[in-house]
Amino acid sequence: MISHVPPADAQITSTAWNRESEDALVKLCMNAAAENSLPASANEADVFRLVAQLVKTRHPEVAAALEKATKAYFDAHQPLQPRSFPEVVQAGLVRDLPRVRNLLDRQLSGIRTW
Repeated sequence: MISHVPPADAQITSTAWNRESEDALVKLCMNAAAENSLPASANEADVFRLVAQLVKTRHPEVAAALEKATKAYFDAHQPLQPRSFPEVVQAGLVRDLPRVRNLLDRQLSGIRTW
């Protein structure tokens, strides 16, 4: 679990969003897709689901792996349900969707992001 994605039962007040947290988010999603690993929390599952939507056009295999992990997590943790994408953003789990999409796309395309 990465530091900026708190456990599902945590009270989310304010999350520091910086290059380190963006980098951690990208690495978490990249590793999860490559290793077919499951999210460690409902928050991570929500992030995986959102990221899958961000990359599905250019990287459908990554999106499929993240969607599969998300589905497996929520199937195993019923009655939990995924949050809507606006709720994920409002919770501060992902702040800048275009930037995150660009970082992921560049990473998946093998381009150095910074």
